[in-house]
Amino acid sequence: EVTLELREESVAGGATSGVDYTYSQSSITFGDGVLQRKVSVNLIDDALLETDESFRLTLSLPTGDTSGALIGSNAATEILIQSDEVDLPPVIGALNTINLPEDTPEITVTFTVKDDFTPFEDLITSVISSNPSVIPVENLVLVPIVEGGFWMLRILPPAHVHGATEISVEVSDGVHVSVQEFSVVISSKNDVPSITAIPAILVAGDQEVVIPFEINDMDHSAEDLLVYLETDRMEYLNAGNVIVRGTGSNRELVINPKGGGRETGDFILVVKDDEGASSSREFTVHFGGDAPAPVVPQLGITRDGLDGLILNWEGDALLYISRDLSGVFEALPDAVSPYRLDMSGSAFFKLGLKP
Repeated sequence: EVTLELREESVAGGATSGVDYTYSQSSITFGDGVLQRKVSVNLIDDALLETDESFRLTLSLPTGDTSGALIGSNAATEILIQSDEVDLPPVIGALNTINLPEDTPEITVTFTVKDDFTPFEDLITSVISSNPSVIPVENLVLVPIVEGGFWMLRILPPAHVHGATEISVEVSDGVHVSVQEFSVVISSKNDVPSITAIPAILVAGDQEVVIPFEINDMDHSAEDLLVYLETDRMEYLNAGNVIVRGTGSNRELVINPKGGGRETGDFILVVKDDEGASSSREFTVHFGGDAPAPVVPQLGITRDGLDGLILNWEGDALLYISRDLSGVFEALPDAVSPYRLDMSGSAFFKLGLKP
């Protein structure tokens, strides 16, 4: 009999001992006349995506062997480990059609993303819009939630826009790309007309005062808008002490054109479209006598986009801003209503009367 040494040999790009397979024998003993012996090799099934790999086992006479045994040409054998693993594309959770009314604020949707071999944080996720005029791509923000293995998609429809778009979510594992599509349908609504600011208090005395203003409507021509005044003191309107003139977008509020008005009257300037939507501005006119005490108007604040604010107020007031409620408020002398600001962080606003 003879005992031969058993050793492994690596193959370029092949399997690795201890990682892909193990074997415990370092030698094999052949008895007289025995030409074959079994070698036990244990394959390791790991979570890695791998292709077919191979390694080589070789028999050799130990150093100092005196048996006189001869080893033939088939003393080495190459073992092929065939992989049955298949790299599947990423799986994106279902996303359903979203129906929204026009001028809806930002909404969020969540969806899961899974892959058989690629970790969540290594997947490449992107989103596009088929109709940027309805939902521009910059209004689609993806936020990963690693702990839950899902994404949050923030969708901000632009103001005064309606229509439909297909949103496509793409996920790549570096080899395969999966796509999940869903629709966003924004239904139209009638927007209210707008009127630029009118001073809250007007002092006419014995003179004519003219206040230019603009009217607009996203859905109707300015020529088709109805502009009129409301008041409990109809005698001022009957006498022509307060009138509106002009056509199109540019109009004028004319106070005391005949110079005969007296005392004080409260008025509402109204603009209305043919569907009944309307906006208004309230103001007080002092025609003669002691002027009424000035009043600071109310300040309205609405969101505009992800980081924008629109501030609205009646009349000719001065806007102040402070980053700290206990700090100094600084005036924004060029600010007129409506006034838009791009904001990050917190801020505080107030109105004051102009000197």
